[in-house]
Amino acid sequence: MRLSLAAACGVALAAASPAAARELALPSPSASLRPQPPVQSPHFTPAAEHRIPGAVDASIAVRATVDKTGHTLRVVAVDSLRLHGTGDYSFVFPAPALSVSAGPGSQSQPGFRTGTVLWQGFSAHGRRLVASIVLDPRQAVPALPVSIAADGNGVVIANATGATGTVESARISPAAAARALDDARAGDLGAPAVTASGATRLVHIPVEAAVRVVGTYRLGGDSLQSVDALLRAAPLRLAGGGPLRELRLRVAVEDPRTPLEPPSGRSWRAFAATGGFGADPAAVASRRLLESALARQYRTFLVNPDPTGPTRTTYTVALGALPAKAATHHSRPWVAIGFAIAALAALGAGIVAWAHS
Repeated sequence: MRLSLAAACGVALAAASPAAARELALPSPSASLRPQPPVQSPHFTPAAEHRIPGAVDASIAVRATVDKTGHTLRVVAVDSLRLHGTGDYSFVFPAPALSVSAGPGSQSQPGFRTGTVLWQGFSAHGRRLVASIVLDPRQAVPALPVSIAADGNGVVIANATGATGTVESARISPAAAARALDDARAGDLGAPAVTASGATRLVHIPVEAAVRVVGTYRLGGDSLQSVDALLRAAPLRLAGGGPLRELRLRVAVEDPRTPLEPPSGRSWRAFAATGGFGADPAAVASRRLLESALARQYRTFLVNPDPTGPTRTTYTVALGALPAKAATHHSRPWVAIGFAIAALAALGAGIVAWAHS
């Protein structure tokens, strides 16, 4: 009897004790919330080998050309890669390319086959690889951070980064939420683990990355106007009369660190001490982490062959027209041939190994 009573008391104490709390993973500030960016290709063909001699820095300049209605006619990405180290390099990455050519300052020629950009060569203490890639607008436009629509009464610029994060949520302390955000702010890109209690629920959190739009435009016979606006959920309308005559915009997605900055004070711990998290600290922390993740995603318009290498992307939008004759610049065939030979060699080695197994 005493044993049964003691066991029953033990169960009750365990249910009421802090040990009944569990671990909850908040969103990672490096999660992908949208299918792209990076821009993908349905025809991407992985290579037989992936070799880089060291770290790779990537800088991508994306130029979108629109017509007088705001419809995107052409998307060109100039992908600049800085290889560090000495040795052979051989890698591919997906891109829905219509044509590929060497960009300004490139120390090599890129290869190209449907859905794939290829690089192969030797780096002596570093090498600069630049590819000018004309992309299929049908595949590239969904990865752009803004959309443009124009009629005879003005231009509407909308933030196109919207996404919804689905996360597990439960009751956590303000101190736990603050610690997770301070760690992410310091550079921890993992999914923060916090102690939670109470019922767990799935929460759908709509987010967008703030987008700065700076440039000039002209409608009808009006004079040239300037615009400098920060876009969130609400679109921006450029009023005026007549059709769109000129448009040049620089589009910058916010720094991923910005959503991780506390509204006041030097840290989220200080913010928690003021009661700023309110009744649902998990929701506040999750939203900030998701916003940071979305902004980080738009920094990588094309895949960096070095997953840990720094990548940044700039975007511009301009009114224009398609070239009278779109030239297709295929790079020298030796690169594609080299990859084909490597693939066949790998296949042959596999067959020999299988035959002797």
